[in-house]
Amino acid sequence: FTVSGVPQVASLSPALVLPGGRVTLDGSSLDRVAQVRVNSTVLPIASQTATALVVDVPQAATSGTITLIDSDGTSRPQSQQLTVVAPMTLTSFDPLSVVAGQR
Repeated sequence: FTVSGVPQVASLSPALVLPGGRVTLDGSSLDRVAQVRVNSTVLPIASQTATALVVDVPQAATSGTITLIDSDGTSRPQSQQLTVVAPMTLTSFDPLSVVAGQR
């Protein structure tokens, strides 16, 4: 059941994203969206049409449910989850040096 004119997300891609990445939301009436949030973090809108929104994922973003704020200011939680994955961090390696050809 779909109410005409109410922004709805049908899918998102990718569902897993690194902070600083971009996500595309596909759906309907997305041109009525004024803001996209995951938890309390605003995801800036990079581009927008009636059927697609492209948003940037800020460094401080965490995983959670996508919420659309429409042009009337109404909060519309969606069923889709965005998973923000932390980049891998290399903290040490061993051995510290090797000789060419040595394993």
